[in-house]
Amino acid sequence: MYFIKKEDIKDDSGKNVTMYGISSENYSYSSITSDINKISLLCDLCNALELDEDQLCDVVEDFLISFA
Repeated sequence: MYFIKKEDIKDDSGKNVTMYGISSENYSYSSITSDINKISLLCDLCNALELDEDQLCDVVEDFLISFA
């Protein structure tokens, strides 16, 4: 099962920004995007397709290239 990971960080100018990532039982990727809708779609898709956790790294990389 995949979950949204929320993290509040400061950007280069010191402004607070909420970033989102994705996590599973064994893997966690943070600060992927600031768009909650995009990460929600990614998380929902991974769950719907029952993505094997070992493939999550490749999926996150493809997401960053295509949508972030």
